[in-house]
Amino acid sequence: MRLLCFLTGLLSIKLAYFFPTFCICSRSQSDTCIDGLCLCESRIADCSQHCRGNQSLRYVPALPSNIMSLDFRCNNLHSIDNEDFFENATHITTLDLTKNKLVRIHPRAFLPLTGLSVLTLEGNDLLRYEDLRTVFGISTLEKLHMTYCNIGRFSQDVFVDLSMPHVQVLDLEGNQLERINLSRFSSQTLLKNIDLHDNRLVHVSVEAVLHVERIDVGTNSLYEFLKTCNEDGLSLFPELRSLDVSDNRIGVMPESLCLPKLEVLILSGNVLHSIENIFNGLNFPSLTELRLTGPRDACYEVMNNTFTNLPVIEMISLTNQFLFQSNLFCSAFTDCPKLSKLDLSSGGFTFPVCPTASKTRACENITFLQMWDSEIKQIPEKNFLNCFTKLTHLDLSLNQITSIPDGAFDGLMHLQWLGLDYNQIQVVSPNTFSALTLQRFEKLWLNNNPFHCSCELLWFQVLLKENPWYISYVEDYKCSNMPDTQVVQFEVAEQPCMLSKSASIVIINTLTIVVVALIIVSAVFRCRWHLRLLLYEAFRGRGETRRQLLLHGNFEFDVFVSYDSNDSLWVRIHLMPELEDRLGLRLCLHERDFIPGRDIVDNIA
Repeated sequence: MRLLCFLTGLLSIKLAYFFPTFCICSRSQSDTCIDGLCLCESRIADCSQHCRGNQSLRYVPALPSNIMSLDFRCNNLHSIDNEDFFENATHITTLDLTKNKLVRIHPRAFLPLTGLSVLTLEGNDLLRYEDLRTVFGISTLEKLHMTYCNIGRFSQDVFVDLSMPHVQVLDLEGNQLERINLSRFSSQTLLKNIDLHDNRLVHVSVEAVLHVERIDVGTNSLYEFLKTCNEDGLSLFPELRSLDVSDNRIGVMPESLCLPKLEVLILSGNVLHSIENIFNGLNFPSLTELRLTGPRDACYEVMNNTFTNLPVIEMISLTNQFLFQSNLFCSAFTDCPKLSKLDLSSGGFTFPVCPTASKTRACENITFLQMWDSEIKQIPEKNFLNCFTKLTHLDLSLNQITSIPDGAFDGLMHLQWLGLDYNQIQVVSPNTFSALTLQRFEKLWLNNNPFHCSCELLWFQVLLKENPWYISYVEDYKCSNMPDTQVVQFEVAEQPCMLSKSASIVIINTLTIVVVALIIVSAVFRCRWHLRLLLYEAFRGRGETRRQLLLHGNFEFDVFVSYDSNDSLWVRIHLMPELEDRLGLRLCLHERDFIPGRDIVDNIA
């Protein structure tokens, strides 16, 4: 279910990217007002097309005096030809003209709106240059949302001589701008937020000091980081607190930066050649949050002191292809005393060993650790997680973990949230989590694992049936060996479960040893004479006497005759005369020639 929520959110983001604005009516039809032409709620009048049954409204009706915000989206106005178009709404402060296919705006159309502070013109991509100049001349505006209006198609600099002295937010997302000079906004002394996200920017120039607090130039084509220092080494952005340059093509960072108040830096999705000697207290003295997602085709090795002397840093995100040397994990974050959140998701990761005590100081304050989708296959019994003594949240979901060592998380005395969902875990033993660890949990995710439902999992079935507060999505705990069966539903016979797995293993091993021993004893007994002969040959038949006999050929007999007692008569009458008398051989017969008291083997030899 957590993955479903994640995918749902991702889908909404993708839809918003390709279809920036939706004309959707979110108000009840019972709120009709102004002779049924609009829907009113509190101080808002929604006169958009979709709140009117898809019927366009080409004029502004007389609004009640309490209405301060007019939603006039998607009415297919095409043009505002009269300077008195808004004469029935002169008191409003907020106006939304999104998706009206405007091609013309009368130069004096907004003059009656003496209190207008927020204007949205999103998706009107047919406006003329003159219309833009009209909009940029509304002196009362505090917030201007002019996204996806295709401003980049004009060769003229539309931002020359802006006349919006009170503007604080300027949203120019998705306008296909290729170049922009931020110095054009230096005269807007109250401007705090500039959004240039999702344009086609290849160059952003800065010549004068800007007192903005937030700049977003993400999802463009910038090859260089923004210029932040002037010729005297002073900051061009002395008040900047948030900077988003994600998803560009930046390969090299400047050696020195002048961003004294920057708190949030988003560098994700660039192609940095190196991340060494960049993130330190000299360049970022006020940085609290750093997002540094790497591209899929790159690989960064995080070395010792990569992130050093960042006195107020609280959160670092290093997702996608960041590799740590096992003995340098914590020492990569030196002198970062406030670092509490660390995101290492979506990259190849192997659990390093726990470093020495002197190297764990950078990790001792981390409370939130995220490593989902990091290709983790196992959790060693002794691993670096135990270095995070204050850890409260740990996410290891979407990995390839097959088993959990007993007590692997018992050393994390403050752990409250643990995500192990969407792995390959088949069995959770009663010793995986101690009773104290289970009591500490506020959330435990083990759902969507291929559990092997057997006697070993009965204790876990009982736990799920008790439905503790910290376990959610019980219906997503399913048996991989029993199709369409949930863990809370499977049944096994009692008799096979009377013995534990360890006891069964001991019994099977013992019986195996006994059977093998019996087979060996039986084989030795049946081949005892052969073995005695082999032993004799090995220890007695190769002595000095035998060696001398073989060397000089001084043998008492030529042939030893072995025969059954039933054949003794034939041996005396037929064999002996033939071999001894006629052929002259010396025969050795046990009845005649053996020396009493000696071993049979010795007599034969």
